[in-house]
Amino acid sequence: MKPTVHDIAKIAGVSLATVDRVLNGRPGVRSVTRGKVEEAIASLGYVRDLAAANLAKSRTYSFVFILPANDNSFTIGLHEEVRGAVARSSSERTDIRIVDVPPFDPDALVTALETVLAEKPAGVAFVAIDAPEIRAAAERLRQAGIPMVTLVSDLPDSSRDHYAGIDNIAAGRTAGSLMGRFLSGPLMDERGRPSRCLPAPCWCATIASGSKGFRPSSARPIRTFTSCPCSKAATTRRLLKR
Repeated sequence: MKPTVHDIAKIAGVSLATVDRVLNGRPGVRSVTRGKVEEAIASLGYVRDLAAANLAKSRTYSFVFILPANDNSFTIGLHEEVRGAVARSSSERTDIRIVDVPPFDPDALVTALETVLAEKPAGVAFVAIDAPEIRAAAERLRQAGIPMVTLVSDLPDSSRDHYAGIDNIAAGRTAGSLMGRFLSGPLMDERGRPSRCLPAPCWCATIASGSKGFRPSSARPIRTFTSCPCSKAATTRRLLKR
């Protein structure tokens, strides 16, 4: 049988009102009493049912996902996962909305973030672009008290709350180390000619940060991203200079 707030109150020797204040982070509880309640929660393995709590309070949390409108398999999968969360949102007392923006377009992302700022949802998640205007928009959201999570591509040293994704710099460092170890001959271009330049896929923002780890780890002097066929190549080059 799952532990309840009544069990917590009994073990901690406090009232249900005190347990409720601790669970909801409200003031008016002495530190010693709060510690007893938290110890009781830990000992019981109590996990709060947020959906039930929100239902009891008639509370619904709104969340916005700002995702690139891209047709690669990863982005399609990301959209599908968020749509799955949308399908569950009514039972979890959440209201989830997806906003599509052009990939690697800082201006479009800023516009979407400004719209979020005006709407003031409970939180926003977005695939970041490491650019000054994005950092400025993120800072405005932080000042407004809107929690932020960056997805796939991070915004390091910014005011975002969490990052969900791999460590792109560590991944680039690993790739450079493995290529330097196992590639014994010269790199070849698409025509079979020796080359020192890697092709530039259009995962610009993410691979740009990965290349920061790639370049110092590779045992060979390989230049990356000397050209990029995507429409936002200027953004990529600016990111790689950092």
